[in-house]
Amino acid sequence: MSDPFRVALIGFRTAEHGQLLDLFGAALKRSPAYRPVSDAAGSDFIVADADNTESLAEVVRLGLLDRTVYVGTQVPPDTPAWLARPLDATRLLRELDLLVVQHVGVSALEPPIELRELPPTPAARTPRPPTLPEEPEPAPRPPPVSNLRVLLVDDSEVALRYLQSRLAVHGLTAERAQSSARAIELASTRAYDLVFVDVELGPGSDLDGLALCRHLKRRHARGVEPPAVVMVSAHHAEIDRARGELAGCDAYLAKPLDDEALRRVLVRVGAAPPPPKPPRPAKG
Repeated sequence: MSDPFRVALIGFRTAEHGQLLDLFGAALKRSPAYRPVSDAAGSDFIVADADNTESLAEVVRLGLLDRTVYVGTQVPPDTPAWLARPLDATRLLRELDLLVVQHVGVSALEPPIELRELPPTPAARTPRPPTLPEEPEPAPRPPPVSNLRVLLVDDSEVALRYLQSRLAVHGLTAERAQSSARAIELASTRAYDLVFVDVELGPGSDLDGLALCRHLKRRHARGVEPPAVVMVSAHHAEIDRARGELAGCDAYLAKPLDDEALRRVLVRVGAAPPPPKPPRPAKG
């Protein structure tokens, strides 16, 4: 395992500061690991109290805004990572992991976080005899409803129309956005249940699909239930899937879309009913 990344804790009161120390101490055996330090200027990353004006000024003075996770009720402008109180240890570590990927690269994850839990790519699966049953379906969400709100985000009009047609087969209608800004605009006024996001949104978007996924998932901290997010990409190696998992996506689909894989995802997120079980053979 590589050396822990140095994380400075700025602006927290004694009790919460102690909670953070305990968190990082308990997570030293994971990869990447984080070690609290007192010198913010010499740190790799920062966790700062967003409700403490002095800590906000300190981060700006150090020029480390893009390496800081804020915790609090306030959302500082231009912040790459923010969490609401009460402090969630799992989400804090995930936000730090995302900053590591952005600034150091996926190679810093040794081994890649949760990689062993990710589904294998189709090419990596061991062929099975056609007579054997498929893998069991993941546990579905509550039964689907007829008025599910679905949003598709892709910079390609052709890709949007194709995915829209595939969802129509399952009785779903969807709205479309060709940029991250348009997707955020729509999501700010409508509570979507399911969002499909292409990872590469092109030069017309301020955010790529991973960053947009993170934005959509953070909305629940402001009192809005986040949608299920399905990443869609032509890049679907294990590393790509790991990045999607770190961004908080609920599922990852490869391009070109496989109808059976799409159906499985829809079942998983509660947007389609599971297939009926075959009748049992009559006893002779």
